[in-house]
Amino acid sequence: MKKIICSSCGREILDKVHGPYSDDQYVCDKCWNDPSLFFEDKIASSFKVNSHESLNLTNIMNQIETIDMYLSAMKGDNSEISETWLQLISCQNLHIPVLRFSQKNVPLFIGKIHPAELLVMSSIDQWNEEKLEGYQRERIKEKNREIKEFLKNCALPIVPPIIASVRNSTFQPISDDYGTMETPIYPGNIVLIDGQQRTGGFFELFHEIRSEIRKFNQDTSKIVERYNEFLQFEIPILLINPNQIIQKMHKCDESSLIRPIDIERAFFFVINKTQKSVNSSLKDELAYLTLAAGITGIPAIEKEKWRAELVPIVNELNKKGSPLHGLISLGGISGLRRPIPLTSFVSSLKPLYDNTVFHEYSQDQKLQFLSGYWSAIKSVFPFAFDESKRYLLTKTIGMYPMNSLSVDILNKMLEDGKDPLNGQDIYSYVLLLKNIDWSVETSDFRYYIGKKGTGKGYQQLKDCFWLELANT
Repeated sequence: MKKIICSSCGREILDKVHGPYSDDQYVCDKCWNDPSLFFEDKIASSFKVNSHESLNLTNIMNQIETIDMYLSAMKGDNSEISETWLQLISCQNLHIPVLRFSQKNVPLFIGKIHPAELLVMSSIDQWNEEKLEGYQRERIKEKNREIKEFLKNCALPIVPPIIASVRNSTFQPISDDYGTMETPIYPGNIVLIDGQQRTGGFFELFHEIRSEIRKFNQDTSKIVERYNEFLQFEIPILLINPNQIIQKMHKCDESSLIRPIDIERAFFFVINKTQKSVNSSLKDELAYLTLAAGITGIPAIEKEKWRAELVPIVNELNKKGSPLHGLISLGGISGLRRPIPLTSFVSSLKPLYDNTVFHEYSQDQKLQFLSGYWSAIKSVFPFAFDESKRYLLTKTIGMYPMNSLSVDILNKMLEDGKDPLNGQDIYSYVLLLKNIDWSVETSDFRYYIGKKGTGKGYQQLKDCFWLELANT
């Protein structure tokens, strides 16, 4: 009997034979089940027609490549898909467990979906400049990678509901408004309205795990565990059927020519137009409180951790008895008439934070220096604090340059053998600026606008400081 050699590992096949493939090649069962290798008949094996009610990618490792095939089908020409593939996708439905509810007699469905199902079936209708069609923005790679890191590292991987359209779908009730949304397993059947960046994060994570699996030839148990955890993740999803909505609108206006994409675009516009971003100062406060609670792994916080370190110090500067009491808007609440946004004050401290000496200070020492520094400023320019509306010092254009100058004063004090934590010593240096004009009517600072303006303001303060220092 002729020996059959595995075309993948080169060993004689003594057990189950798979093939033949192109050029009359065969593979052994071990290689066939290797998740890093793909063979077309894996599709039929993984998804036998009529044997699965829904797309189930939870435990079968070779389905990594099946997902890839779906993704390729979504991008390419469906006519090139193999006969096996066409048979599979024409006979299988995805069953999404949902709860039906109504808003103004428009049926909506809230349910859950797994990442593999989302990756296989989702698509976006991207804005086309030439055709003036579509509505979605491009995926932002950096944002996708942030979401990937969040999913990997954060102990609280909270993913808000994705909003999507399923044009070709039917609702099958099980009990009252509970049931399943059925739609053919086919690339593009789930059109993302809101959530493409989150979906992009799952794409990034899938490709990373797949790459790791392909690299390892021996113990892949940890990677397999990560993969299974990824596949079992449940994503909340709000679904609309635009065709049902169009039917409802036709009852009111039979001449209407509304298309599914028009419904989806309208949802997209309303969602993005009516959402208001969280105030930047409140974001800084929430980032600090989140880290203080011991919750880590959120990329938006991790990449600017220094801000969260400075927030409690700025909070202290705003308390009663502190030099900036009542002047800092900590959470961005309107109507408080506080001229200094916390987020701006924190941003203006970046040069000081990067100073080696200040960076090594404890939190108490950082607060002591800044409290002494701004107490000295208040002593030299009391009128600017008593009548803040008439002066620029406690506005962004004055606060930024003053905090930048704190680095020069700190370094000079150390050079002179002075104690930067001694308020009286700090005062003697700040006093050199006593002739600076901060009036909103006559000050040169009133012409300084934006980031470049604060840079010019700092240069003016710096020139004045060193000139007066040279004359003492």
